[in-house]
Amino acid sequence: MRVLGARDAGRPDVTRGLSPVPDFAVMTGSPEFEEIAGELYGLRPDEFIAARDERMAEAIAGFDDVITRFSAATDIDSRRDVADAYFNKAVAQTAIGNATGAVDTYADMAANIANDPDLELTETLTLGLVNRGNLLIELGRHEEAVENFDDVLNRFGDRPEAEIQFLIVGAALGKGDALVNLGDFGEAIFIYDAVVVETGTRQEAAFERMQVAAMVSKGRALWRAGALID
Repeated sequence: MRVLGARDAGRPDVTRGLSPVPDFAVMTGSPEFEEIAGELYGLRPDEFIAARDERMAEAIAGFDDVITRFSAATDIDSRRDVADAYFNKAVAQTAIGNATGAVDTYADMAANIANDPDLELTETLTLGLVNRGNLLIELGRHEEAVENFDDVLNRFGDRPEAEIQFLIVGAALGKGDALVNLGDFGEAIFIYDAVVVETGTRQEAAFERMQVAAMVSKGRALWRAGALID
């Protein structure tokens, strides 16, 4: 089992897998939704949503079966599969609007899958925790988000691989965003500045985009802090 696809919302929180249904889930309620759903599936929006939710429920049951049957396995392929099952279960929960359930599933994944030198497994774990932090922000649970991002930084921050370091930068940005929402602008700006410095040492285009994101986030934090002072 592999985790597939990507969603970039200005942070490396990546909702992967189960395409194209998550894309349509995002479109629900948009002016284009009814026309597109009707053309592609011959369904009204409410019919499409019901079909989507049924498909997601089946997927979640399948992922739960993988977790139950193989969670005690020790070989790396099975451990990857179990991590992917947790991850994609959370993706499915997010797609049907169950963000709280997804937060819990990502937490279960982090608690039950031990750290490993394997890059693929580590990337799935790191992505899951970064996604969890961003969902916590969306839910307004900012203190929990800060704790979550700290867990990412402490657990995986020393990994040298570019794939993991990119996600570590995302965790730092996410922590900064949560701190801004808590009104701790000074600490958030310190983090954004650190990200700008760290990403400036990298040549990859992805890190350059993250550097720009940190600079924009710092500007917004400064604006919000100034607005409060005024």
